[in-house]
Order: sequence, then structure tokens, then C-alpha cells
Amino acid sequence: MKKMIFLGCLFLVPGSYAQMKPSHLPIVYQAKTLSHPPLFPFGSDSCQRFYYYHCDGLDSLLQLVQQKGDTAKYIRLHFSFVIDQRGVLSDPRFLRVSATLYAGSNFSRTLTYFSGHHRFFQKMIQRMLLSMPLWNPGLLDTSPVNARVEDYIQFWIGKSLPPLLKQ
Repeated sequence: MKKMIFLGCLFLVPGSYAQMKPSHLPIVYQAKTLSHPPLFPFGSDSCQRFYYYHCDGLDSLLQLVQQKGDTAKYIRLHFSFVIDQRGVLSDPRFLRVSATLYAGSNFSRTLTYFSGHHRFFQKMIQRMLLSMPLWNPGLLDTSPVNARVEDYIQFWIGKSLPPLLKQ
């Protein structure tokens, strides 16, 4: 009899777990796939200035880049975050550090020697992003949705200005 009760309970347990699907979690869309992605309310230039002003720890990044000899390049600090339906920023994540020769390039080479510093950069990104003001949420058709935004901070490192910036 005890075996029958045990087996009956064993069959009921997986059914209760099957009902706990992640469908109750909100869907998070990729911002680049939305026709109206989330927008920083003061414009993209102000957003970049916010990143530069609130990102403490760039000196450590520059020091490591110079030690490795990666100069005369654009360095990018990639990160992502979620803007919810109300415009509140959450879930900031450090993604990678990369380098490219051209400021407007869509592609950049990941600098693998930063992989050991993931925890430092994750904390730096969290401090920077969680102090941001409310955003205008992304829209799917006409309704606000949660959207993951991927962005980066880019700066030039080298002894002379890049060719386009020379006068």
C-alpha cells in the first residue's frame, strides 16, 4: 500500500512542475527587431554623454589596453539592459570589450584578455546603468513592450588622432 501511495505521488509531482512553465514571465524583445525601439528621452548624444560621465573604471580599461599594446584603435565596451513597458531600466549586463580600426564599423574584434575581468566590468556597468532616468519604452505595433537594448561606449586610444579627426 505504501508503495502505491509513493508511486501515485511520484506521478503527480512531474505534472505540477509541468504547470510551472515560464509562460508567466514577460516576453523580452530584442530592441533592434522592434519598429519603435526604446529611446533615451534626451536623445542619443545625451545618452552617450551619460555613459561617459557615469562610467567609472574606464581608466582601468585603458591601462590594460595599453599594457597589451592595443593602440591606434577604437575600443568599445559592450553592454546590454532591459527597458520595461514603463521605461524602467533593469538587468544590466557587461558583454565584452572589443577593438576596431574605424569609428563607424559594424564589426569589431573581441579582446579576449578581458575575460578574466568580467566581474569588475559587470559591477561597473551596473553602477553606470542603474542610475539612468526613465526611457521611452519600445513599441510593438502601438503597445509598449519589454525590450533588451545592446549598446556600447567607444573611444579612441592612440598617440595621434585618427585620420578622419585630423584637420
